[in-house]
Amino acid sequence: MSRLLLFSLSLAFIACGDVPPATESVASRHEAERNQNMTLPESDTSFPQLSPSEEEEPFPDALISGTLVLEGGCLRLNPSEGGPSYLIVWPSHVTFDTQGDLLRVVDHDNQIAAVPGEQIVLAGGEVDRSSQIMSQLQQPLPSNCQGPLWLAKSLAPSR
Repeated sequence: MSRLLLFSLSLAFIACGDVPPATESVASRHEAERNQNMTLPESDTSFPQLSPSEEEEPFPDALISGTLVLEGGCLRLNPSEGGPSYLIVWPSHVTFDTQGDLLRVVDHDNQIAAVPGEQIVLAGGEVDRSSQIMSQLQQPLPSNCQGPLWLAKSLAPSR
């Protein structure tokens, strides 16, 4: 009798819509919410990047972790420790593209390295706009992307 009652109550909850459909997981709903407002057409996104170089350039060798964010068309890092967000200057072996409406950072193997909203770790360091390394950018820094710069040597998801 109690099994029948429990079964009937379960059916009533499902029929009333109080239970999420089995085909939509909580994780997939969270992923959709996380990606909301983190997309932008590729042509409107600034991606400061170093030019490829045959010579081994000296890089800063610090680590920073935080959240990759898209603000005003600029990919930035909001540090986990707080403080100002950094405009990221990407290494030449990293690019970005869009898949559907989602912006993603892609490594040299064409694997997704990061997406906005994700926690990442960057190796590299803070540099001034007057630094000699800025002359090695593929394009000038966009005027709409202000603030301190983080010259990224490499990145990894913070999992």
